[in-house]
Amino acid sequence: MEKVEFCDFAPSGWCENPEESKFLLRLYSIIPCPTSKIKEMFSGKTRMPTSDKIPVWLGGCEMEANKLLRAEWKQPYSNPETGQIVWPNHLSHIDLPLSSYLYLATPHEIDGIASSEVETENRLNRVEALLALYFGRNSVFKVVFSALIDAQKGGQYSVIGEVIANIQPCDGPEMLPENWEYFEETCQRIEVIGDSDTKDRIQRALELFHSGKTCPDTALTEKFVFYWTSIQVLCEGGGTMETNKRLQRIYGFTKNEVEERLLWRGVIRSRNDFYHRGKRISLHKDAERYMQFLFLDLLRDEIGLEPVGASLASIAALDLKIFRNDNA
Repeated sequence: MEKVEFCDFAPSGWCENPEESKFLLRLYSIIPCPTSKIKEMFSGKTRMPTSDKIPVWLGGCEMEANKLLRAEWKQPYSNPETGQIVWPNHLSHIDLPLSSYLYLATPHEIDGIASSEVETENRLNRVEALLALYFGRNSVFKVVFSALIDAQKGGQYSVIGEVIANIQPCDGPEMLPENWEYFEETCQRIEVIGDSDTKDRIQRALELFHSGKTCPDTALTEKFVFYWTSIQVLCEGGGTMETNKRLQRIYGFTKNEVEERLLWRGVIRSRNDFYHRGKRISLHKDAERYMQFLFLDLLRDEIGLEPVGASLASIAALDLKIFRNDNA
């Protein structure tokens, strides 16, 4: 089998100065697919897609690789004496068995001018989505290797590990006795709900909330979508006005007070910007915590518990510029 370098996955001539140029490479397992099939699929394919006028190179190959670097975060933990956060990381090696692989690659830095990492990643994400759409998910079954590759022959590569956001004060832990009491009474109240449809809906809303919480820290828009959907399921899909009415009931506010004092108008604007115009939502940690507090208020209202005013009480301590009126 012919030996190749990672830089060979990009065509020649895509940059003038290889020493100041890099591209992002992803290798995917493609299953079940014999080598003959993948060779047939890509035989004679010379036209490559572009995204935002920047090329994306793709192809299929039979290959194996040994001792590829992999970066990973180990379990973060708190020092038992001080509570200080410890973030251990680890470099290891992986081997790719002889098999069929699909690759995607796109420039990240061209002659010293670099794109942002998010732009480069999203370029490949969009093409990956189209491949899954037309060829099925198994055509890009799993990313088995991802790295920034130096364009020059014999150059280095930088592996890409999981991106984890910095720990923020807004995410606690808030070890208050009343929070344990609120938690216990919520669990007990949900457990004794007699109507199965109502109970299923509330449990599904909690599962959607969990999906938002566990989204990768780079998936800020996706987090918003899960939290927004969890709120709508909780409110029986009644739309933005139904949610506004429930917040009026919880706080004794008017419609306009909910929109202004609880920043509901800004939340709706973010929702509309995404669903109607496809704009990304930068749901940073403080804004994410606020969406969680809105869910908390609405959950307690839905199951008939006394309000705790979590959303309103949190506003002064959180950076919520994303939801304010001057953030048009």
